[in-house]
Amino acid sequence: MGLRMVHSSRRTIPPHVLQIARQVARHEAGHYVAARVLGFKTSDMELTMHDGQGGHHASCDIKLYQPLTDEAAIVDYLERRIVVLTAGAMSETLRNGEFDNQAACDSSNTGGAMNDRAKAREYQQLLRNIRHKTAPSDEKEMLDQLSVIDQALWNRASELVVAEHEQIEGIAAALADRMLYLGQKAVLTGAEIDAMPSVRARFGL
Repeated sequence: MGLRMVHSSRRTIPPHVLQIARQVARHEAGHYVAARVLGFKTSDMELTMHDGQGGHHASCDIKLYQPLTDEAAIVDYLERRIVVLTAGAMSETLRNGEFDNQAACDSSNTGGAMNDRAKAREYQQLLRNIRHKTAPSDEKEMLDQLSVIDQALWNRASELVVAEHEQIEGIAAALADRMLYLGQKAVLTGAEIDAMPSVRARFGL
């Protein structure tokens, strides 16, 4: 089953809002693709643009339940979850297969990406507590330990986003193409994503 493409002449959504919608869709597709590559199950994606100022709601369904039988499995889970959270802000800045590192950092301090960043920070603190069994000598030591974790997983996320940019941009375009008017909930189901030729080829479906 292929995706039904929407002819642009049918749109009533303003062009500048559609541009924002495409950016938001890339953000969600970044979460989606990173999750799938890293072993999380995924389902639907949705996007609603509420007004002409860029107000929106967007989400992708990622199944977070996984068996964690020992400390190594917990560490691996936390690292993968942080990469998934980080990939969103990076993906929304994608242009020609590359992402804008500074723009991604700036985006992490605003809107939904700020919530992603806050969650990632909490997971990083948990990782630090697991890796370092004793209390730090001072706050600087703790911050240094967190910085090492943060940088390593930021780099891992950036490599994934660049490597998977075609998947991210393709899925994002399919979602944004569903946008016809303000207030509409555009939905791209898991089955529709699985039916995309590029997705089938990438994940062996």
